[in-house]
Amino acid sequence: MLRKLIYNLNYLSYIDKLFWVSDSKPPQNYKNAFFFNIDNDLIYFPFNKDFGPLNLAMVHRYSRELARLLRDKNYQDNRVFHYCTSDKPDKMVNGAFLMGAFMMICLKLSAAVAYSAFKPYHKLFKAYRDASKGDCLYKCTLL
Repeated sequence: MLRKLIYNLNYLSYIDKLFWVSDSKPPQNYKNAFFFNIDNDLIYFPFNKDFGPLNLAMVHRYSRELARLLRDKNYQDNRVFHYCTSDKPDKMVNGAFLMGAFMMICLKLSAAVAYSAFKPYHKLFKAYRDASKGDCLYKCTLL
């Protein structure tokens, strides 16, 4: 199911244009839509049982490329969808982290607004953990 991320932002030209979706299969058969996936492109290299969040270089790369894509005249009539798999909770939360970072850095939204856009997925997001060996004694959530 597609979840609209950015809405009621009348001062932005991205209204009804940028979406994030997580599902077991890639979306298909949407007219005037461009889908991209970073699950195998921006990868966290763990120290132990940790899986993210992704580093600042990856946040910069993602934000730069997504901003370029949204400005590209070849895609001006397309809705842009960041798709990530729901079969791998670590990939899903890292994808949401990148989109949330983009929303705060490039779209100048607050962390609370960015996080609330992912409300349908909150319970599905895997908590981050530290990189040490052994049991993690706390939960470090996306927010």
